[in-house]
Amino acid sequence: DFICVQPIDNKQCIAKWHAHNKNWKLAEICIKIFADEFNMKGIIIGREKCPVDINNKKNIVTTGSLKYDECIKKMKQSKFMLLPNYEDASPRVLTEALSLDKPVFVYSKILGGWKYINDKTGVFFDETNIRDKLVYMLNNYDNFEPRKTFLKSYKIKKKGKKFKLFLESL
Repeated sequence: DFICVQPIDNKQCIAKWHAHNKNWKLAEICIKIFADEFNMKGIIIGREKCPVDINNKKNIVTTGSLKYDECIKKMKQSKFMLLPNYEDASPRVLTEALSLDKPVFVYSKILGGWKYINDKTGVFFDETNIRDKLVYMLNNYDNFEPRKTFLKSYKIKKKGKKFKLFLESL
């Protein structure tokens, strides 16, 4: 049902930089709600052999780091991407998910990447409304058009030209 990228900092699964940046604490809360309360199945990339505090362990698969092509394959198999990221300056997986026509479930306080989210690409959530926003996303899933909307707004020629003009102005 969902995919989440949460790399670990060390083999002991001790929360450090990645866990803070990717907001593992909030990710784990969301995963628990998704797996235990909504009986959703998910894959967590980057947390192989690390414990996840959920009851329905059968609903979650954890992997180590995946090669790019394998990660994209897993994204394609999912319905949406969970991005609880906080201090992440526009995570690449966000735009990759949109390009693969996958809506995104994004933390409203994310540092970067928020400009890609609208009613056609995904949902913003925070600690107080995870369940309500998830229900909204699931009930409106067929109304999302992430790829079409992303490509319409961020075409290479359109944004490339704008970027070129910006660089020339410097």
